[in-house]
Amino acid sequence: MVFRAPGNSGARIFFVDTHRPTSLRDHITPLLDINPNAGWLSPLSGCVRCVRCGSLQLRPGGGMHIFLGITFLTVIVAPNCAPPLKQQEMKALAELATRHHMPMPPKSARLALVHTGYKHQLKIPTEGGDPGIYAPGFLLEEKPDGTVVVLRGMERITLSVPYEKPFWRPFTLRYVEGTFRGYETRFTDLSTFICAIQVAARGDYDTASTLASAYRERVPDRLKNPQLLLARCFRGYLRDQLLEGAEKWREIHTRLVELFREFPELKTEEPDPILVQDEWPELFNALTATLNAKPPAPGSVESLVLAFANRPSRGYDFEIFSDPTSGDRKKPLREIALRGFGAIPDLIALLGDRRITAHESGGINHVCPRIIRVGSLSSMLLYRLVGGGDVDPPDEPDPQAWRAWWEKNRGQDERRYYVAGVFYRNEKQIASVNNTVANIIAQKWPTDLPDLCVQFTTHAGPDADPFGLASALAEARLPKAERVATLAAFARRGTFEHRMSVLRALAKLDAEKAAEVAIPLLDTIPNDTFSGYIRRKFVPFRSVVIIANNDALWRKYVRIVKQSEVRLRMEALNGMSLRNDEARQQRLAFLSVFLADETVRDLSSKPVTDIFAAYNFPRLAVRDFVAMEIASLLKLDDLPDTRWTAEDWSRLREKVRTKLAAERLPDLGQ
Repeated sequence: MVFRAPGNSGARIFFVDTHRPTSLRDHITPLLDINPNAGWLSPLSGCVRCVRCGSLQLRPGGGMHIFLGITFLTVIVAPNCAPPLKQQEMKALAELATRHHMPMPPKSARLALVHTGYKHQLKIPTEGGDPGIYAPGFLLEEKPDGTVVVLRGMERITLSVPYEKPFWRPFTLRYVEGTFRGYETRFTDLSTFICAIQVAARGDYDTASTLASAYRERVPDRLKNPQLLLARCFRGYLRDQLLEGAEKWREIHTRLVELFREFPELKTEEPDPILVQDEWPELFNALTATLNAKPPAPGSVESLVLAFANRPSRGYDFEIFSDPTSGDRKKPLREIALRGFGAIPDLIALLGDRRITAHESGGINHVCPRIIRVGSLSSMLLYRLVGGGDVDPPDEPDPQAWRAWWEKNRGQDERRYYVAGVFYRNEKQIASVNNTVANIIAQKWPTDLPDLCVQFTTHAGPDADPFGLASALAEARLPKAERVATLAAFARRGTFEHRMSVLRALAKLDAEKAAEVAIPLLDTIPNDTFSGYIRRKFVPFRSVVIIANNDALWRKYVRIVKQSEVRLRMEALNGMSLRNDEARQQRLAFLSVFLADETVRDLSSKPVTDIFAAYNFPRLAVRDFVAMEIASLLKLDDLPDTRWTAEDWSRLREKVRTKLAAERLPDLGQ
C-alpha cells in the first residue's frame, strides 16, 4: 500500500504485511521516501525489505529516476513472498521429528531470538557498535552467574562471555536490519527451520508455518522437500553426537538404522558441503565395524589408542605432551610415546583401520570437518614418534611402505636414533623441534638434554622455536635444581626470541629464577621508538611476566612500560584483560597504574601497521584504553566504540575505579 505522509516533504511508501493480518501498526514499515525535488527514491534504511521475510526489493545506491505514479511504485516495492507452509505440512514435520527423537525444548521454555555469537561488521576496520546477529531459539535457563542456556536448532548452547549482551531478545518474525549499536535478525540458518518444527510440536502451527516460510524465502531450493531436509538435519545431528564419546555410539547406530529405513536415499546420496561433513554410507559402515570389532588386548598399544580415540574431543589437539595438566585425557598417548620403538610395529598394524573416533579434523574454507578414523590417528602418532633427522619416513600412511621402513630402521640403537631425530633440519640449520621426541628423551635419557640445548643455540635457524625442548627439560627426570640451572643457562643464550621462549618454560618451573634472568633482559629493548620489530620483542615479555607472577618482575615491567613510546605502551597493556584467573589481581593492579595516563595515541594521519591494541580507534588516550581493558577483565557490559564522547569515557573510568576499590590489589609501584 502507498500512504501519503503528513507534511510537504513528499510521500512515504509503506509495505503492509498481509501474511499475518493482526494490527496494522505491527505490520507496517516505511520503505522509501519520495523526494519530489530530486525526483528519485531515497531508501530509509539502505534497502527495501519485506517486513516478514526481509527479502530485498530494491538495491540501494544511485538515484533511480521514476514517474511518481502509484501503480508503478506499487510494482517496485511489492514483495514476492512465498506463502506460509500449510498447517498439515508443519504437523507432519513435527510428527517426523518426534518419531526420530529430535531434541525438543520443554513446554516452559520461552521462544526468543538468541545471540548467534556473530556480529554484522558495518565497516572495515570496525568502529565498534557492530550489531549482534540473533536467530530464533528457545530460552532454557538463566543462571545466577549471568550465563544463559538456549536451544538453537538441535544444539544446546551456554551463552556467556565473549557473547555480547543481551544474550536473547523477545521473539519477533520481523526482519531487523543491523545498524550501529543495534542488532540484526537472521532467518537463513537451518536452525530457523528446526525451530519452526519445534514450535509446531507445541501445536502453534501458525507461528511455525510463518517461521518456516521465512527460511524458505531465502533458500527456496532447500525447502522443496521439507521432510527430506529435516531427515538430513537429523542425520547431521546424529553424526555430531558421535563426537560425544563411544558410550553413545550403539544408540546412535540404532537411530540411524531407523532413519535410513524411512529415508533410504540418505544412506547413499552425494555429500552436501553444507549439510554433510562425511560421506555416507562409509561413515555408517565404519560405525557398524566399530561396534562389531573385537575388544583389544588389555595394555596393548591398540587399547591405548582406543582409550584416547573413544573419549570426547576438546578441539583438534594431538600434541601429545603439550598439556601435561589435562588430567588423564592424553595419558594414553603419552604412554604410547614413551614405549618408543616398542610402539611402532603396533601403530603400523593399525594403519588403514576404518573404525571411528570421537575426534574430527578441522575444516577450512570449503573442506568440511571429517571424523577421524583409528588408522589416521595411528598415522599421526607414528609421524610424531619417528622424529626428524635422516630417517626419511614414508610420505603416505601406507602399511606396506611403513613395514618396509621399519624393517630397515628397527636395528638402530634407540637412544642414538632419538637424540639424532629430535630436530627437524633445513640442511644444517635446525628448523624446528619434535616435541614428542624431546619428551621421550626427557623421560628416558634426560642427561642428554643439556647438550641438545647447546646444539639448538649453535645451529638454530631464525624461525626455530626452542619452547618444545625447554618444556621437555622442565618436566625431565632430573633434580629440580639441575633443570632450573640448565634452563636459566639456556635462557641467557641465543637470540632474543629464543630466550623469550625458554623463559616461558622456566617461569612455570621457578618464577624467581625466571625473574632474575628476565629483569636485565628488559633493559636491552629499545622503548623510546616504535617499529614492528621492537613490538615483537617488547610484547612477548607480557606472557613471561604473567606466568612468573613475580612481584619484582611486575614492578620492573611497570617502570619500563611507563617509560615507553605510547604505541609500545598500549601494545604492552593489550591482552592483559584475558578472562582467566592466572595472575588476575596482578593484571588488574598493572592496568590500574595507567588509569591516570592522559597520553593520546593518534593514528588518524598514519597507516595502521603492526598495531593490534584498539587498532580501530584513530585517537585514543591510554587511560581510556586501560578502562576498556579493565572493564573486559571485570566482565562489565560496557562496549566502547569510536563514537564515544569524553563524557562516555569519563563515566567508564569512574565505573572501573569503583569496581577496583572492592578488589584487593597488590602494590606494583607508581
